[in-house]
Amino acid sequence: MSYKDDTHALLAKNFYLFAVAAFKSLYQENFEVMDFHKDIFIALQKVYEGEIQRLIINMPPQHGKSEILALFQAYVLFNNPKARNILICSTSSLHRSKNVIVKNYIRSELFQKYTDIQIDKKEDSKAEWATVQGGKQFSTTVKGQAIGFSVGRRGFSGGTGGVMVLDDPNKPSDILFELQRNAVIQNWKNTFSTRSANLGTPVVVIQQRLHEEDFSGYCLSGKEGNRWSLLKIPVYAKDGSENTIYPRIIDFRTARVTELRDPFEFAGLYLQEPSNPKGNIIKKEDFEYAQMENVKGLDKYMFIDGAYTENITNDPTGIIVVAFDPKKRRLYIIDAKKKYFEFPRLLAYTKKLSAYYNCEMVFVEPKAVGKSLVQMLRDSGTSAAEIKSRWSKQDKLIKAKESRVKIAGGHVYLIEGNGYWHPEFLHEVTSFPTANHDDFVDCLCYAIEYFLLTNSWFVF
Repeated sequence: MSYKDDTHALLAKNFYLFAVAAFKSLYQENFEVMDFHKDIFIALQKVYEGEIQRLIINMPPQHGKSEILALFQAYVLFNNPKARNILICSTSSLHRSKNVIVKNYIRSELFQKYTDIQIDKKEDSKAEWATVQGGKQFSTTVKGQAIGFSVGRRGFSGGTGGVMVLDDPNKPSDILFELQRNAVIQNWKNTFSTRSANLGTPVVVIQQRLHEEDFSGYCLSGKEGNRWSLLKIPVYAKDGSENTIYPRIIDFRTARVTELRDPFEFAGLYLQEPSNPKGNIIKKEDFEYAQMENVKGLDKYMFIDGAYTENITNDPTGIIVVAFDPKKRRLYIIDAKKKYFEFPRLLAYTKKLSAYYNCEMVFVEPKAVGKSLVQMLRDSGTSAAEIKSRWSKQDKLIKAKESRVKIAGGHVYLIEGNGYWHPEFLHEVTSFPTANHDDFVDCLCYAIEYFLLTNSWFVF
Protein backbone atom coordinates (compact mmCIF):
# COMPACT_ATOMS: atom_id res chain seq x y z
CA MET A 1 0.00 0.00 0.00
CA SER A 2 1.08 3.57 -0.66
CA TYR A 3 1.65 6.20 2.04
CA LYS A 4 -1.64 7.80 0.99
CA ASP A 5 -3.48 4.52 1.36
CA ASP A 6 -1.81 3.71 4.68
CA THR A 7 -2.69 7.11 6.16
CA HIS A 8 -6.27 6.92 4.90
CA ALA A 9 -6.66 3.46 6.40
CA LEU A 10 -5.31 4.62 9.77
CA LEU A 11 -7.64 7.65 9.94
CA ALA A 12 -10.61 5.72 8.56
CA LYS A 13 -10.67 3.22 11.43
CA ASN A 14 -10.18 5.70 14.27
CA PHE A 15 -12.52 8.68 14.61
CA TYR A 16 -10.38 10.23 17.36
CA LEU A 17 -7.29 10.34 15.13
CA PHE A 18 -9.36 11.54 12.20
CA ALA A 19 -10.99 14.36 14.22
CA VAL A 20 -7.66 15.70 15.49
CA ALA A 21 -6.08 15.56 12.03
CA ALA A 22 -9.06 17.05 10.19
CA PHE A 23 -9.42 19.90 12.69
CA LYS A 24 -5.72 20.75 12.34
CA SER A 25 -6.01 20.63 8.57
CA LEU A 26 -8.99 23.00 8.42
CA TYR A 27 -8.14 25.52 11.15
CA GLN A 28 -4.35 25.28 11.27
CA GLU A 29 -4.43 24.78 15.02
CA ASN A 30 -4.65 21.84 17.40
CA PHE A 31 -7.92 20.47 18.73
CA GLU A 32 -7.81 20.97 22.50
CA VAL A 33 -8.88 17.48 23.50
CA MET A 34 -10.26 17.15 27.02
CA ASP A 35 -11.23 13.87 28.71
CA PHE A 36 -14.92 14.36 27.97
CA HIS A 37 -14.11 14.85 24.29
CA LYS A 38 -12.49 11.41 24.33
CA ASP A 39 -15.70 9.96 25.78
CA ILE A 40 -17.63 11.49 22.87
CA PHE A 41 -15.13 10.19 20.31
CA ILE A 42 -15.45 6.67 21.74
CA ALA A 43 -19.26 6.82 21.74
CA LEU A 44 -19.39 8.07 18.14
CA GLN A 45 -16.92 5.38 17.06
CA LYS A 46 -19.38 2.84 18.44
CA VAL A 47 -22.17 4.53 16.50
CA TYR A 48 -20.16 4.32 13.29
CA GLU A 49 -19.32 0.66 13.83
CA GLY A 50 -22.95 -0.24 14.58
CA GLU A 51 -22.49 -1.06 18.27
CA ILE A 52 -24.78 1.87 19.18
CA GLN A 53 -27.67 2.64 16.87
CA ARG A 54 -29.27 5.58 18.69
CA LEU A 55 -27.19 7.90 20.84
CA ILE A 56 -28.08 10.94 22.95
CA ILE A 57 -25.30 13.24 24.14
CA ASN A 58 -26.24 15.85 26.73
CA MET A 59 -23.45 18.36 27.38
CA PRO A 60 -22.85 22.03 28.28
CA PRO A 61 -22.85 24.83 25.70
CA GLN A 62 -19.63 26.04 24.05
CA HIS A 63 -17.89 22.73 24.70
CA GLY A 64 -17.38 21.73 21.06
CA LYS A 65 -20.49 19.66 20.39
CA SER A 66 -21.35 21.10 16.98
CA GLU A 67 -17.75 20.92 15.77
CA ILE A 68 -17.48 17.29 16.82
CA LEU A 69 -20.72 16.43 15.04
CA ALA A 70 -19.48 18.18 11.88
CA LEU A 71 -16.30 16.12 12.15
CA PHE A 72 -18.34 12.94 12.58
CA GLN A 73 -20.40 13.59 9.46
CA ALA A 74 -17.20 14.37 7.57
CA TYR A 75 -15.71 11.12 8.93
CA VAL A 76 -18.61 9.15 7.48
CA LEU A 77 -17.94 10.69 4.05
CA PHE A 78 -14.17 10.21 4.45
CA ASN A 79 -14.83 6.49 4.68
CA ASN A 80 -17.60 6.36 2.09
CA PRO A 81 -17.98 9.19 -0.45
CA LYS A 82 -21.37 7.70 -1.37
CA ALA A 83 -22.77 8.09 2.16
CA ARG A 84 -25.97 10.06 2.74
CA ASN A 85 -26.21 12.21 5.90
CA ILE A 86 -28.89 14.50 7.24
CA LEU A 87 -28.35 17.30 9.79
CA ILE A 88 -31.36 18.66 11.69
CA CYS A 89 -31.25 21.84 13.82
CA SER A 90 -33.76 24.13 15.53
CA THR A 91 -33.43 27.03 13.06
CA SER A 92 -32.67 27.62 9.38
CA SER A 93 -29.57 29.72 10.07
CA LEU A 94 -28.11 27.03 12.34
CA HIS A 95 -28.61 24.08 10.02
CA ARG A 96 -27.14 25.95 7.05
CA SER A 97 -24.10 27.28 8.90
CA LYS A 98 -23.36 23.89 10.48
CA ASN A 99 -23.81 22.09 7.18
CA VAL A 100 -21.24 24.41 5.62
CA ILE A 101 -18.72 23.34 8.29
CA VAL A 102 -19.05 19.74 7.13
CA LYS A 103 -18.44 20.87 3.54
CA ASN A 104 -15.40 22.87 4.61
CA TYR A 105 -13.88 19.69 6.01
CA ILE A 106 -14.48 17.92 2.70
CA ARG A 107 -12.61 20.72 0.95
CA SER A 108 -9.75 20.73 3.46
CA GLU A 109 -6.21 19.69 2.66
CA LEU A 110 -6.62 16.41 4.54
CA PHE A 111 -9.42 15.24 2.25
CA GLN A 112 -7.71 16.47 -0.88
CA LYS A 113 -4.51 14.69 0.10
CA TYR A 114 -5.87 11.32 1.24
CA THR A 115 -9.17 10.87 -0.64
CA ASP A 116 -10.60 11.37 -4.11
CA ILE A 117 -13.81 12.88 -2.80
CA GLN A 118 -14.99 16.07 -4.50
CA ILE A 119 -18.02 18.36 -4.10
CA ASP A 120 -20.35 18.20 -7.09
CA LYS A 121 -20.46 21.73 -8.55
CA LYS A 122 -23.92 21.04 -9.99
CA GLU A 123 -25.35 20.39 -6.54
CA ASP A 124 -23.70 22.72 -4.07
CA SER A 125 -25.85 24.85 -1.73
CA LYS A 126 -25.61 25.55 1.99
CA ALA A 127 -28.49 23.23 2.89
CA GLU A 128 -27.88 20.47 0.35
CA TRP A 129 -24.78 19.38 -1.46
CA ALA A 130 -23.47 16.25 -3.10
CA THR A 131 -20.21 14.52 -3.92
CA VAL A 132 -19.29 13.52 -7.46
CA GLN A 133 -19.22 9.95 -6.16
CA GLY A 134 -22.95 10.10 -5.36
CA GLY A 135 -22.91 11.01 -1.67
CA LYS A 136 -25.33 13.53 -0.17
CA GLN A 137 -25.29 15.96 2.76
CA PHE A 138 -28.69 17.47 3.53
CA SER A 139 -29.77 19.82 6.33
CA THR A 140 -33.09 21.21 7.51
CA THR A 141 -34.95 22.41 10.61
CA VAL A 142 -36.74 20.22 13.14
CA LYS A 143 -40.04 21.49 11.72
CA GLY A 144 -38.87 21.15 8.11
CA GLN A 145 -39.26 18.44 5.48
CA ALA A 146 -36.99 15.92 3.82
CA ILE A 147 -39.09 15.06 0.79
CA GLY A 148 -37.39 12.52 -1.43
CA PHE A 149 -34.32 12.23 0.82
CA SER A 150 -33.34 9.06 2.64
CA VAL A 151 -30.51 8.73 5.16
CA GLY A 152 -27.94 5.98 4.80
CA ARG A 153 -27.73 3.36 2.09
CA ARG A 154 -29.17 -0.11 1.85
CA GLY A 155 -26.71 -2.86 2.55
CA PHE A 156 -24.50 -0.73 4.79
CA SER A 157 -24.25 -1.35 8.54
CA GLY A 158 -23.76 1.19 11.32
CA GLY A 159 -22.79 4.63 10.08
CA THR A 160 -20.94 3.38 7.03
CA GLY A 161 -23.84 4.34 4.75
CA GLY A 162 -24.74 7.60 6.46
CA VAL A 163 -26.00 9.09 9.72
CA MET A 164 -28.86 11.25 10.98
CA VAL A 165 -27.80 14.02 13.36
CA LEU A 166 -30.05 16.26 15.48
CA ASP A 167 -27.98 19.15 16.81
CA ASP A 168 -29.92 21.18 19.41
CA PRO A 169 -33.39 20.09 18.21
CA ASN A 170 -35.13 22.29 20.81
CA LYS A 171 -34.91 26.06 20.60
CA PRO A 172 -34.23 27.43 24.11
CA SER A 173 -36.71 30.30 23.71
CA ASP A 174 -39.48 27.78 22.88
CA ILE A 175 -38.76 25.19 25.52
CA LEU A 176 -41.38 26.30 28.08
CA PHE A 177 -44.18 26.18 25.51
CA GLU A 178 -45.81 22.78 25.21
CA LEU A 179 -47.05 23.41 21.66
CA GLN A 180 -43.51 24.12 20.47
CA ARG A 181 -42.06 21.05 22.21
CA ASN A 182 -44.79 18.86 20.78
CA ALA A 183 -44.26 20.28 17.28
CA VAL A 184 -40.67 19.01 17.33
CA ILE A 185 -41.78 15.57 18.48
CA GLN A 186 -44.65 15.38 16.01
CA ASN A 187 -42.44 16.23 13.05
CA TRP A 188 -39.98 13.59 14.17
CA LYS A 189 -42.78 11.03 14.17
CA ASN A 190 -44.27 12.10 10.86
CA THR A 191 -41.13 12.97 8.91
CA PHE A 192 -37.63 12.21 10.12
CA SER A 193 -38.25 8.84 11.79
CA THR A 194 -39.24 7.49 8.38
CA ARG A 195 -36.23 8.84 6.43
CA SER A 196 -33.78 5.96 7.02
CA ALA A 197 -32.82 3.79 4.06
CA ASN A 198 -32.53 0.80 6.39
CA LEU A 199 -33.23 -0.07 10.02
CA GLY A 200 -29.54 0.06 10.93
CA THR A 201 -28.99 3.72 10.00
CA PRO A 202 -27.85 5.42 13.24
CA VAL A 203 -29.30 8.55 14.85
CA VAL A 204 -27.31 10.94 17.07
CA VAL A 205 -28.98 13.62 19.21
CA ILE A 206 -26.89 16.25 20.97
CA GLN A 207 -28.26 19.04 23.18
CA GLN A 208 -28.44 20.54 26.64
CA ARG A 209 -31.28 19.26 28.84
CA LEU A 210 -33.76 22.12 28.96
CA HIS A 211 -37.00 20.40 29.99
CA GLU A 212 -38.24 16.99 31.11
CA GLU A 213 -40.17 16.86 27.83
CA ASP A 214 -37.47 18.15 25.48
CA PHE A 215 -36.51 15.85 22.61
CA SER A 216 -33.97 13.97 24.72
CA GLY A 217 -36.57 13.44 27.42
CA TYR A 218 -39.07 12.15 24.87
CA CYS A 219 -36.60 9.61 23.51
CA LEU A 220 -35.32 8.48 26.92
CA SER A 221 -38.84 8.06 28.32
CA GLY A 222 -39.51 5.18 25.92
CA LYS A 223 -42.29 7.05 24.12
CA GLU A 224 -40.22 7.24 20.94
CA GLY A 225 -40.29 3.46 20.74
CA ASN A 226 -36.56 2.71 20.36
CA ARG A 227 -33.72 1.96 22.73
CA TRP A 228 -31.38 4.94 23.20
CA SER A 229 -27.91 5.08 24.69
CA LEU A 230 -27.10 8.16 26.78
CA LEU A 231 -23.82 9.99 27.29
CA LYS A 232 -24.44 12.58 29.99
CA ILE A 233 -21.70 15.19 30.49
CA PRO A 234 -22.15 17.65 33.38
CA VAL A 235 -19.82 20.62 33.70
CA TYR A 236 -18.16 19.56 36.97
CA ALA A 237 -15.28 17.07 37.00
CA LYS A 238 -16.28 13.45 37.59
CA ASP A 239 -13.74 12.94 40.38
CA GLY A 240 -15.54 15.36 42.69
CA SER A 241 -12.65 17.80 42.78
CA GLU A 242 -13.10 21.56 42.51
CA ASN A 243 -12.61 21.48 38.76
CA THR A 244 -14.72 21.69 35.63
CA ILE A 245 -14.39 19.53 32.54
CA TYR A 246 -13.23 22.46 30.37
CA PRO A 247 -11.67 25.20 32.56
CA ARG A 248 -10.76 27.40 29.59
CA ILE A 249 -14.47 27.76 28.75
CA ILE A 250 -15.85 27.91 32.29
CA ASP A 251 -13.74 27.44 35.42
CA PHE A 252 -14.95 26.11 38.76
CA ARG A 253 -15.43 29.50 40.41
CA THR A 254 -17.41 30.89 37.47
CA ALA A 255 -19.53 27.74 37.37
CA ARG A 256 -20.37 27.97 41.07
CA VAL A 257 -21.24 31.68 40.83
CA THR A 258 -23.46 30.96 37.81
CA GLU A 259 -25.15 28.10 39.65
CA LEU A 260 -25.85 30.19 42.73
CA ARG A 261 -27.17 33.07 40.63
CA ASP A 262 -29.61 30.94 38.64
CA PRO A 263 -29.72 27.29 39.78
CA PHE A 264 -32.77 26.58 37.62
CA GLU A 265 -31.12 27.50 34.32
CA PHE A 266 -27.74 26.11 35.40
CA ALA A 267 -29.21 22.66 36.08
CA GLY A 268 -30.33 22.22 32.49
CA LEU A 269 -27.49 23.94 30.66
CA TYR A 270 -24.55 22.73 32.73
CA LEU A 271 -25.62 19.75 34.85
CA GLN A 272 -27.81 18.12 32.17
CA GLU A 273 -30.63 17.89 34.73
CA PRO A 274 -33.85 19.46 33.39
CA SER A 275 -34.89 19.89 37.02
CA ASN A 276 -32.49 21.01 39.72
CA PRO A 277 -32.42 18.29 42.43
CA LYS A 278 -32.67 21.09 45.01
CA GLY A 279 -35.61 22.68 43.21
CA ASN A 280 -35.95 25.14 40.35
CA ILE A 281 -38.01 28.13 41.48
CA ILE A 282 -39.71 26.53 44.49
CA LYS A 283 -37.36 24.51 46.73
CA LYS A 284 -38.17 21.45 48.81
CA GLU A 285 -36.70 23.10 51.88
CA ASP A 286 -39.07 26.06 51.44
CA PHE A 287 -41.96 24.05 52.87
CA GLU A 288 -42.78 23.67 56.54
CA TYR A 289 -44.38 20.52 57.95
CA ALA A 290 -47.27 19.96 60.36
CA GLN A 291 -49.55 17.20 61.68
CA MET A 292 -53.24 16.56 60.99
CA GLU A 293 -54.05 17.76 64.48
CA ASN A 294 -52.90 21.24 63.41
CA VAL A 295 -55.83 21.54 60.99
CA LYS A 296 -58.58 20.34 63.31
CA GLY A 297 -61.34 22.90 63.41
CA LEU A 298 -60.07 24.72 60.29
CA ASP A 299 -62.20 25.02 57.17
CA LYS A 300 -61.13 22.86 54.22
CA TYR A 301 -61.10 23.85 50.55
CA MET A 302 -60.44 22.08 47.27
CA PHE A 303 -58.66 23.47 44.18
CA ILE A 304 -58.99 21.78 40.77
CA ASP A 305 -57.01 22.25 37.57
CA GLY A 306 -59.00 19.95 35.30
CA ALA A 307 -58.15 18.12 32.09
CA TYR A 308 -61.21 15.82 31.83
CA THR A 309 -59.66 12.90 29.96
CA GLU A 310 -58.85 9.25 30.58
CA ASN A 311 -55.90 9.38 28.17
CA ILE A 312 -52.76 9.13 30.32
CA THR A 313 -50.64 10.64 27.53
CA ASN A 314 -52.53 13.91 28.06
CA ASP A 315 -52.45 16.24 31.05
CA PRO A 316 -54.15 14.86 34.17
CA THR A 317 -56.55 16.66 36.47
CA GLY A 318 -54.73 18.11 39.46
CA ILE A 319 -56.53 18.38 42.80
CA ILE A 320 -55.31 19.68 46.14
CA VAL A 321 -57.16 19.95 49.44
CA VAL A 322 -56.08 22.72 51.81
CA ALA A 323 -56.91 24.26 55.16
CA PHE A 324 -56.24 27.85 56.19
CA ASP A 325 -55.57 29.34 59.60
CA PRO A 326 -56.44 33.07 59.27
CA LYS A 327 -54.98 33.93 62.69
CA LYS A 328 -51.54 32.45 62.02
CA ARG A 329 -51.71 33.13 58.25
CA ARG A 330 -50.81 29.53 57.51
CA LEU A 331 -51.90 27.48 54.52
CA TYR A 332 -51.88 23.71 55.03
CA ILE A 333 -51.73 21.28 52.09
CA ILE A 334 -53.68 18.24 53.29
CA ASP A 335 -53.94 16.12 50.15
CA ALA A 336 -52.98 16.12 46.47
CA LYS A 337 -54.37 13.92 43.71
CA LYS A 338 -53.70 13.27 40.02
CA LYS A 339 -56.59 11.75 38.07
CA TYR A 340 -57.26 10.85 34.45
CA PHE A 341 -61.04 11.03 34.44
CA GLU A 342 -63.66 11.82 31.84
CA PHE A 343 -66.15 14.42 33.03
CA PRO A 344 -68.79 12.11 34.63
CA ARG A 345 -66.22 10.24 36.73
CA LEU A 346 -64.46 13.48 37.70
CA LEU A 347 -67.78 14.98 38.84
CA ALA A 348 -68.55 11.94 41.00
CA TYR A 349 -65.01 11.81 42.41
CA THR A 350 -64.99 15.53 43.24
CA LYS A 351 -68.26 15.26 45.16
CA LYS A 352 -66.98 12.23 47.07
CA LEU A 353 -63.63 13.85 47.97
CA SER A 354 -65.31 17.11 48.96
CA ALA A 355 -67.67 15.24 51.25
CA TYR A 356 -64.82 13.20 52.75
CA TYR A 357 -62.93 16.35 53.80
CA ASN A 358 -66.10 18.34 54.44
CA CYS A 359 -64.86 21.12 52.14
CA GLU A 360 -66.42 24.55 52.44
CA MET A 361 -65.80 25.29 48.78
CA VAL A 362 -64.49 23.65 45.60
CA PHE A 363 -62.58 26.13 43.43
CA VAL A 364 -62.27 25.18 39.75
CA GLU A 365 -60.15 26.68 37.00
CA PRO A 366 -62.75 27.57 34.33
CA LYS A 367 -60.82 26.17 31.34
CA ALA A 368 -62.16 23.28 29.24
CA VAL A 369 -65.44 22.27 30.89
CA GLY A 370 -64.58 23.83 34.23
CA LYS A 371 -67.64 26.07 34.10
CA SER A 372 -69.85 23.02 33.60
CA LEU A 373 -68.19 21.24 36.52
CA VAL A 374 -68.89 24.21 38.80
CA GLN A 375 -72.53 24.36 37.73
CA MET A 376 -73.14 20.62 38.14
CA LEU A 377 -71.44 20.59 41.54
CA ARG A 378 -73.72 23.41 42.62
CA ASP A 379 -76.79 21.60 41.25
CA SER A 380 -75.85 18.54 43.31
CA GLY A 381 -75.49 20.58 46.50
CA THR A 382 -71.69 20.95 46.58
CA SER A 383 -70.44 24.51 47.02
CA ALA A 384 -68.29 25.45 44.04
CA ALA A 385 -66.83 28.56 42.40
CA GLU A 386 -64.82 29.53 39.36
CA ILE A 387 -61.29 30.80 39.78
CA LYS A 388 -60.75 34.34 38.51
CA SER A 389 -57.05 34.91 38.99
CA ARG A 390 -55.06 38.07 38.36
CA TRP A 391 -52.38 35.80 36.95
CA SER A 392 -52.91 35.11 33.27
CA LYS A 393 -51.92 31.81 31.68
CA GLN A 394 -48.82 33.56 30.33
CA ASP A 395 -47.69 34.49 33.84
CA LYS A 396 -46.77 31.02 35.11
CA LEU A 397 -43.20 31.99 36.02
CA ILE A 398 -44.36 35.16 37.80
CA LYS A 399 -47.02 33.13 39.59
CA ALA A 400 -44.46 30.63 40.86
CA LYS A 401 -41.96 33.30 41.92
CA GLU A 402 -44.55 35.31 43.85
CA SER A 403 -45.88 32.15 45.49
CA ARG A 404 -42.41 31.08 46.51
CA VAL A 405 -42.06 34.20 48.65
CA LYS A 406 -44.95 32.97 50.78
CA ILE A 407 -43.73 29.36 50.84
CA ALA A 408 -40.17 30.29 51.81
CA GLY A 409 -41.58 32.77 54.33
CA GLY A 410 -43.01 29.90 56.39
CA HIS A 411 -46.66 30.29 55.43
CA VAL A 412 -47.21 26.99 53.59
CA TYR A 413 -47.21 23.63 55.41
CA LEU A 414 -47.42 20.04 54.19
CA ILE A 415 -49.34 17.66 56.44
CA GLU A 416 -47.04 14.78 57.34
CA GLY A 417 -49.53 12.25 58.65
CA ASN A 418 -51.30 12.18 55.30
CA GLY A 419 -48.17 12.48 53.17
CA TYR A 420 -48.18 9.50 50.78
CA TRP A 421 -48.68 12.10 48.03
CA HIS A 422 -45.63 14.17 49.03
CA PRO A 423 -43.07 12.74 46.52
CA GLU A 424 -45.20 13.35 43.42
CA PHE A 425 -46.37 16.74 44.65
CA LEU A 426 -42.89 17.93 45.62
CA HIS A 427 -41.32 16.68 42.41
CA GLU A 428 -43.76 18.62 40.27
CA VAL A 429 -43.76 21.91 42.15
CA THR A 430 -39.98 21.96 42.63
CA SER A 431 -39.32 20.91 39.01
CA PHE A 432 -41.51 23.63 37.53
CA PRO A 433 -41.26 24.98 34.83
CA THR A 434 -39.36 22.04 33.32
CA ALA A 435 -41.54 19.20 34.67
CA ASN A 436 -43.89 17.12 32.53
CA HIS A 437 -46.97 18.64 34.16
CA ASP A 438 -47.83 21.72 36.22
CA ASP A 439 -51.32 20.96 37.54
CA PHE A 440 -50.24 20.88 41.19
CA VAL A 441 -48.33 24.12 40.63
CA ASP A 442 -51.46 25.87 39.35
CA CYS A 443 -53.57 24.61 42.24
CA LEU A 444 -50.96 25.54 44.84
CA CYS A 445 -50.45 29.02 43.42
CA TYR A 446 -54.20 29.67 43.22
CA ALA A 447 -54.55 28.69 46.87
CA ILE A 448 -51.66 30.94 47.89
CA GLU A 449 -53.06 33.79 45.83
CA TYR A 450 -56.48 33.56 47.42
CA PHE A 451 -55.54 32.99 51.05
CA LEU A 452 -52.19 34.77 51.34
CA LEU A 453 -52.18 37.45 48.65
CA THR A 454 -55.62 38.79 47.71
CA ASN A 455 -58.57 36.88 49.23
CA SER A 456 -60.91 38.53 46.73
CA TRP A 457 -60.96 37.02 43.27
CA PHE A 458 -63.48 34.18 43.20
CA VAL A 459 -66.89 34.50 41.55
CA PHE A 460 -69.69 32.61 43.28
